Amino acid sequence: MVARPLLFLLWLLSLIPRGIRATIRAVRQFMKDVAELFGGFAAQQRKKRRRWFFHIGRPEEWKDHDLSREEVDRLLKRSRELLDLDDLSRFGRRIILPETDFSVTREQVSEILRRILQANPPFLYLGRELPDPQENAAAPPRIERIKKREIVHVNGLVDLLIPEDRPIQTRHDLPPGDQAMRPALHIHEIRRAALLDRVLPPKLQMERLSHGDLMVLEYVRTTPHVEFIPRKRLVDYEEEREVEVEVELEAVDPDTSAQLIYFLIDTSASMKGISATLAASVFCAIHRANMATNAIYYFRTFADHVEPGWDQPPWQAHTLSDREALFEKIFTLNFNGTATHTGWALEIACKDIRAAKERDETLSRAHIVLITDGRSDILNETVLEVRKTGAPLHTIMVSRERNRDLEQLSDSFTTLAGLPDLAADSETTDGETTAAEAPDSEEGSIPSEMGK
Repeated sequence: MVARPLLFLLWLLSLIPRGIRATIRAVRQFMKDVAELFGGFAAQQRKKRRRWFFHIGRPEEWKDHDLSREEVDRLLKRSRELLDLDDLSRFGRRIILPETDFSVTREQVSEILRRILQANPPFLYLGRELPDPQENAAAPPRIERIKKREIVHVNGLVDLLIPEDRPIQTRHDLPPGDQAMRPALHIHEIRRAALLDRVLPPKLQMERLSHGDLMVLEYVRTTPHVEFIPRKRLVDYEEEREVEVEVELEAVDPDTSAQLIYFLIDTSASMKGISATLAASVFCAIHRANMATNAIYYFRTFADHVEPGWDQPPWQAHTLSDREALFEKIFTLNFNGTATHTGWALEIACKDIRAAKERDETLSRAHIVLITDGRSDILNETVLEVRKTGAPLHTIMVSRERNRDLEQLSDSFTTLAGLPDLAADSETTDGETTAAEAPDSEEGSIPSEMGK
């Protein structure tokens, strides 16, 4: 009887090492499962932390991921032929702040476009691979004619309104200075009456004045009047003319499905100055790089409100000529908003993209290009809307600010800063620059991801 409890106790003691070993194996398996579960998220976060530094004002060496020199020269030639340098420089001078100490010139605009193109940012070629130089040489390019508005300086005769002084008479039946008689209206006009009326007693004068019998002398008065008379004058002036430009585009498959490129541009007052010039340059680079593709443009602006409004469709362009006209619309924008509601712009963009996909089932993919310079909080509802839409979000910050909400939400996040130093470029060997990668630090002023 005593041996059975003792044997049972010894059996229980023998189970303790087995239990410890089983517990250790279970803990190890649990830690392994946890590591595998969060390993993908950690890898994605490490990918998110790889930032891309793009400083327009700093010359850098050519990188492997940059565009080839032939491709950059081809796109720059296209921009020069389509008068982009004149439009961008004129727009920069119009939107410049009075307290700034720089001026936007054609050389600076050309260098900004060159550095954006040759750096090959993730937002440049949307929805297609880079063109192969051998394929471009084999396939003949197609010629398109685009109507552009060119501003030329003219010296010629124009009608100018010249002011001239011309007197106007109060009475046209008498010449100026002629005498006339009329009844007196007030008693103080008695001094202009005849001598016989002036020597009458006051009581009799008042009686004659009330009956209208007191006549006074009046001269015909003349008043000066300025009239503007058209005269021919030889002056220098600017005239806007419509010209037809021929441009070479890459040969593409006409049966490819159209892609939707949705542009959202910040028009707040803080965008005035170099930020607006950089925003227009980014729009120009994207448009010129994707001219040959079958693309549909949607365009909205946002600040303290969204333009066009919530109940109105966005500005749209389906053909090449319509896309060119929509691109030129950025030169007419006024950057005077009092706030930056980025979340509103993203929500209405997602709504428009869903509606476009419902209307056109052949739409291949949609991209959202967000150009802003300010910080704004993105609500969780907005994040869910963007991810539910499935459209890649490309954010371009045209300032040194960082927006961590947009960094986490965007498929590519790029920050542009600075102006090209043309004097420094002339000291380099080839005068060409590119983007550089910056270390992953909190002080990094320009974060960007090279794309997923």
